[in-house]
Amino acid sequence: MFVPVFHGAISTLLGIVMLVFSEFDFVIKYFFVVMTMLVLLAVFNGLCLLPVMLTLIGPEPELVPLDGSCRLPAPPPLSEQKKKKAAMGIESGLRHRKGADVEMSAKRARNDDDESPKKL
Repeated sequence: MFVPVFHGAISTLLGIVMLVFSEFDFVIKYFFVVMTMLVLLAVFNGLCLLPVMLTLIGPEPELVPLDGSCRLPAPPPLSEQKKKKAAMGIESGLRHRKGADVEMSAKRARNDDDESPKKL
């Protein structure tokens, strides 16, 4: 999110920098300065204020499956996953997701049934 906001600000500032070289003081005062302050305020809002506000008062992150059957909580940040894996000595964090044990046992049961000899 940083890069698009930053590129937008830089391109806008490059577009209005030519107003500094105007012979008319009111163009510099009422166009260049106002636009520059507006762009800087927008960058501050987009990069500092809005992310902090959304972190504090925004909704909880969640994942919604395409079929809409149930809602899953968002996975924890990667840094927490790595710490948890290191503490538990586990290769895959997927198996420790809530409800994953049930899914895996159901898959094992289906696989066991598939491997049994077929009776005619």
